[in-house]
Amino acid sequence: MVPGSSYTLIMSRASALIWIVICGVLGLLVWWTTPRAVEVVAGPALLEGFSAAELTSVRITSPEGETSAFERGPMEGLWLLKQGRSEIRSVVDASRVQGFLRLLSELRASSGPDENRSMARAFMVSLGGGNGTLATLAIDPEFLGGRGRVAKVLEDGTAVRVAVTSQDLGALVKPAALAEWKSKTALAWTPERTSSMTVSRDTHAVELQRSGTGWLMTRPLQLRADPASAQGVSLWLANVGVDRWLDDGGPAEVFSKPGRVLVLGAETLERKRVEQRIELGAEVDARMSLIRVTGVDAETGKPVWGPSVGVVQTSLLTGVSDDESFYLPKVCFAFPAADVSKARIATGAGEVTLSRDAGGGFGSSEVTARGLLRLLTEVPAAIVRVMPPGSAREPSSEEPVRVSLLGQGDAVLGTAELLPDVIPSRTEGSPSTPAIQITIDRVRRVIPAERPREFLAALREMTKK
Repeated sequence: MVPGSSYTLIMSRASALIWIVICGVLGLLVWWTTPRAVEVVAGPALLEGFSAAELTSVRITSPEGETSAFERGPMEGLWLLKQGRSEIRSVVDASRVQGFLRLLSELRASSGPDENRSMARAFMVSLGGGNGTLATLAIDPEFLGGRGRVAKVLEDGTAVRVAVTSQDLGALVKPAALAEWKSKTALAWTPERTSSMTVSRDTHAVELQRSGTGWLMTRPLQLRADPASAQGVSLWLANVGVDRWLDDGGPAEVFSKPGRVLVLGAETLERKRVEQRIELGAEVDARMSLIRVTGVDAETGKPVWGPSVGVVQTSLLTGVSDDESFYLPKVCFAFPAADVSKARIATGAGEVTLSRDAGGGFGSSEVTARGLLRLLTEVPAAIVRVMPPGSAREPSSEEPVRVSLLGQGDAVLGTAELLPDVIPSRTEGSPSTPAIQITIDRVRRVIPAERPREFLAALREMTKK
C-alpha cells in the first residue's frame, strides 16, 4: 500500500459527503423560498344556470355603502348607470358591461386553501332579472398574492360557492372605476337607428324624417333630402368623442342663451319613441366647447338619461349644420333620365316638346336632349341655396329657359328654370368657372358647364321653330 493513500481516501470521502450535505441544504432552501402555484381544483361555473339575456339590472354596493346601479335602457344594447344619491342616469359603454358579465360567467367554483378565509368587507353585486334577483355575489377587496375571491351568497349572506379570481375584478367595481364606464360618444345609439332629426338655432330649424331607405325634409321645405348628408350627421355624432364629463354639470349660464340644438329620435323595442337632445354650448377655450346631452321619453317628456354636461373638441362640431341647403341633394332631380319620356322647353318666343322615339332616342334633337337630361339628373351642383319665401328672381339681362320633364302618361316629374351663371374662384385673381343656374321652386343650384350661354341659346332657338 502506498503510504498516506488511506488517509487521502478518507479525506476524499469526507469532502464528498460535506458537498452532498451542502447541496442538499441549498436545494431545500431554494425549494422553501421559491413561490409555488397553489393547487386549485376547478368545479362548476360560479353562476351555473345564469343567462345574461335574462339580466335587466346590476346593483353594486361598496363596503362603505355607496351604490352604483346599472339597468338596461329602452333600446337594445343600451345600458344606463346611476351612482350614489344622484337621480341622473348616464349612458355607459355597453362593451364594458358585456365584458364585466363575461368575467362573471367565466368564474369557476374552486376548492383551495383560501375558501374559508372570512370576508370582513366585500363588494356586493346583485344581478336582477324580470322575476327578481337572479344571483348575489360578494367580491372580496382583500387580495393575497394577487389573487382574490368571489362568493355566490344566499339572502342571509351564506356563501354557497367560492371562486378564485385576479385582483382586476375587485378594482373594476370600485365607484371611481365604474364612473369611467360612461360612454364617450355624443350619440347614445348606433346611427342607423336614427329615425328623425331636428337641427335648430334660435327660431330657425331644419327637420328631417327617415322614409324607407331615404330621408325627407319636412321643414322649412318639404323636399327629398340627401341621404348621405342626413345620415352623415347621425354618423358624425356617433363618432364625436367626449373628452370628459363634468360631475358638477358645468356653468348653467352657458346653456341659458339659445344656441345650436340637435334632437335625434329613434324607436325603442316596444315601438315607443325616445329622443336625444344635444345642446351645443359656449367654448371653454380656443379648442374645447361644452355640450349638454339629455335622453327624453317623447310621449311623456320625462328624462330617461341625463342631463349630462361634457367637453368636446370644437372642431368636431363643424360636421353639424343648421343650413337647410346642406341637406338637399346636389343633383336637381333624383329620378334617372330613363324615366323621362318627354322634355318640354318654353321661352317667351314659344314652346317645343322633345319626345322619345320607338328606339328610346330623341331623333335629330338627340345631342341636345341628352345633354339637358344629364344636366338635370346626373351632374352635381357646386352651390346649393334655398331662397327666402316670396323672394323675386334676381334681375337678369336674359330670359330664363323653362324646362318641364314628363314621364309615363305625360305626368310632370319636375320643372326648372335655367339661366347662365358663374362660380367665383376661391383663389384671388383666378377666373370664375362658367355655370348654369337651375332654380326649382325655392331651391337654386349652380352647376359647372362648358359654354353655358351657347347651350341655353340652342334651347331658345328650338322654341322659335
